[in-house]
Formats: sequence, structure tokens, C-alpha cells
Amino acid sequence: MQGEYMMFVEEYRKESDATWIVKPSCGSQGKGIFLFQKLKELTDWRTAGSLTEANTKEVLSDWKTQRSHDNIGDQVPPDTHIVQRYIDNPYLIAGRKFDLRIYVLVTSVWICREGFARLSNEQFSLSDLSDSRVHLTNSSIQLRSDSGGQGCKWSMRRLREFLTARHGATTVETLVQDIARVVLTSLRCVQNVIIQDRHCFELYGYDVLLDCNLKP
Repeated sequence: MQGEYMMFVEEYRKESDATWIVKPSCGSQGKGIFLFQKLKELTDWRTAGSLTEANTKEVLSDWKTQRSHDNIGDQVPPDTHIVQRYIDNPYLIAGRKFDLRIYVLVTSVWICREGFARLSNEQFSLSDLSDSRVHLTNSSIQLRSDSGGQGCKWSMRRLREFLTARHGATTVETLVQDIARVVLTSLRCVQNVIIQDRHCFELYGYDVLLDCNLKP
């Protein structure tokens, strides 16, 4: 929406040296995501049309699947996008970026302790923002790498052991509590649109990125 775009422009001007990431609001598997630093890159993309004929079909297909599964009707347009500040100082494992996939079962709020970490196949660097294998940890993207994605997924237990060895148990427990707060805050924001039925539940997958200070 034009009004929201102008709000972003104001935010961009406050931090013009930042890197930004654009995501389709109804996408999946890393499709249609790109990074930029200069506002002209975004305006050129908007002018050229945010959806090419090819990825329009992909986005609409994903949208129809999500709409059918989630019973959300037509309330989310398939061509809207989200712009976020890109975390350019992520926590790295052997020089590689990763994120966490965490599952949240909402009857009240219960966070499953199992999950996994998704690592990039390539060493992290800001020198090439177009290399999705560096900047996007989606499993479907890492499968395209020369290694076929081997070694790009860790269990939550393995990650906890790794972080505990490097930072200590107290720091890791604080991290777990910080992630729980992120989940609770996000659910409170949408509690009015979550179905209120004791016979129903929702299962969400949260993707969590940690910065170099272990802040989710």
C-alpha cells in the first residue's frame, strides 16, 4: 500500500546505511525474497512490477494452498510484500549463518522444546547480497548447493550443546527464555483473530534468527 510504502521510506532515511530484506507476504520456500541497500533498488523493482509472470503463478499457487488450508478467505492479497531490516550481524557457526525453526502449539501457549537449526551452506558475507545460499537459510534453497544441503540441519539438542560449550548453560537458558518472550509477544498481537474454541488448536512454525550477541 502506498501509505505503508511512504512510512517505510521515512524509516529508511533514518538508517540509510542499513541492509533490507523484502519477502512476499504469502510466499514459501524462499521464493521472491531479495535484499537491497539503496532505495533506488526498491523503487526500480516497484516500477518494473513486483511480480513477474512466472512468479505470479508461484505466489498465487502458494496463496490458494494457504487459503484452503487456513480458511482465511480473501483477506490477504497475494501480491503484498513485507520489508524488514536485514540482520547483518548474525550469530555464525563455522562462519555460516543459521536460523531456528521452533514449533508452537496454541491451545493456551505451549512451546515444543524440539525443533531444528537451519544453516546456510556458504560462509556468511555481505559482499554479494544476491547470493541466496548465503543469506537465506531455507532448506529448499540450501538443497540447490553443491553439497545438496548436507550438514545444513542441526537438531535443537546439538545446537544447545554447541552454544553451551561456547557460552555456558546460563547464557543458553536466558536465550531460551528470550525466544519464549518473542513467541508470546507475537501471539498476544494476534489473539483477537485466533479461533476461540476449546476443541481447536493451532500449530505454528516460528523461524528465529539470532544476532551475534545471541539476541533473537
